[in-house]
Amino acid sequence: MEIPLSLKKHKDGRISYGFPLWYRILNLGIMALIVASMFVSELGPGVMAWVLVVLLAVGSLFEERWTVEPGKRCIEHQVGVYPILRKTRIGFDSIARFSIDMFARGTIPGSEDEAAVKQKGFRMLYDKQPTDDEQHAARPSTFKKPYATLLIVTKDDTSYLVDTQPAKRASHLLAAGTELAKACGFVLQEREEEENR
Repeated sequence: MEIPLSLKKHKDGRISYGFPLWYRILNLGIMALIVASMFVSELGPGVMAWVLVVLLAVGSLFEERWTVEPGKRCIEHQVGVYPILRKTRIGFDSIARFSIDMFARGTIPGSEDEAAVKQKGFRMLYDKQPTDDEQHAARPSTFKKPYATLLIVTKDDTSYLVDTQPAKRASHLLAAGTELAKACGFVLQEREEEENR
């Protein structure tokens, strides 16, 4: 199951993009039900029950969050399992752009097939009607699917992957990217458009 990251605006001006609160509540609720059923049963808990409890606990403690800190003029990325988090800070001055790109799963990089699937993904993301050729190009295989990616690209050409979503469900990725870029003083760009300039 893919957990969509959610955007949150804080009163102090910060903007965060990470796991939603409902995801942690759901994990803790399921874990509580499993633990309760372990003690209600006359038989001792099995290995599988303990494995599920551990996995749910790790899932509840896992963090993936991007936070725009306007006061510090940086965007911070935290990833890991509490309390062990890896932090990366990117200063506003080192950012070249925020961009939306497409990844065409199930295609050969650089092929015409990849270009057609990526073009279909951009059309899906921006609510444009695909042409008959684009619809036909993506139809032969269900494995050929476009995915939208939100990237932060620095001036030294380092790319940071913020999030990935299937193109047909990535409208909130576009909205989140627009807000994150705006908070850092940038305009979200479509990489394909930039490359064609």
